Amino acid sequence: MRHPCGLLSVRLVLRRNFILALFLLNVPVLCYVYYKLNLLNYAWYNRVHRSVLHCHTVPEDMEALITLSKDIHNTLTSLNVTHWLAYGSLWGALRYKAPLPWDTDLDLGVLRGDLEHLPRGKLKLILASKGMHIHYSSWGGFYRVTSGNARADLMIFDTFANNGYMERVGWEAYLFFINYKKMHAFPAELIRKPLPAMKFANIPGMPVPHRGLEMQKFHYPYDWWKESKPIGC
Repeated sequence: MRHPCGLLSVRLVLRRNFILALFLLNVPVLCYVYYKLNLLNYAWYNRVHRSVLHCHTVPEDMEALITLSKDIHNTLTSLNVTHWLAYGSLWGALRYKAPLPWDTDLDLGVLRGDLEHLPRGKLKLILASKGMHIHYSSWGGFYRVTSGNARADLMIFDTFANNGYMERVGWEAYLFFINYKKMHAFPAELIRKPLPAMKFANIPGMPVPHRGLEMQKFHYPYDWWKESKPIGC
C-alpha cells in the first residue's frame, strides 16, 4: 500500500509543474502584449482626455501659466541649469510663440547632471521663496512645480551607455524602455550649449533645442507633421 505522504508529494509536484508549464506557455503572449504596449503613443491627444479639453484656456489660467514659466526659467537660468521647452510647450513656441491655446501646463527638459551639481534642497528653497511648490516623481522621473492652478513638469534627461543620446530617467522609463527609447530619446547634439532661444508669450528668450522641429520628430515619430487639437477645435 502506497504511503499517503508519498501520494501527496506527487500531487504537489504535479501541481507545481502544471503551474510552471502554464506560465511558460503564456510567456510569449505576455512578451507580445508588453511589446505592443511599448509601441503605443501615450501623448495627450490619443487619450479620452482630449475630448474634455477646451479650445482656449481661460485667460486667468493662461496668464498664471506664463508667469510660472517665466519664474521657473529665471530660476533655472540663475542656477546654471540647462533647460529647454519640450513636448507640447515646444510645439507652442514653434507654432504660436506662446503656449498652445489649450495648454494647461509647461513642459521643460532639464539635464540631470546640472541638477546634481546644486546643493541639496537649493532649488526647492528658491522656488518656495517665489511662492512655488516642487515635488519629485521617482516613477515618472520629473519634478512637478505648481503655483496656484498653474503647473509645470521638469522632465529629467541624462546620457546612458555613452551612445550619444539623451534619455529620460525614472522607473517608468526603465520598465517601458522600448517606448521611452522610441519616443523620448534624442541625439545629445540637439541640446548642445549654447541653446537657441525663442519668444514664448511675454518671455523674449526661452531656450529651445537646436533645429526645434527636428526634436519633435523623435518625440512624435508617428505624426510630428500634424497639428493635433482638442476635439471640436
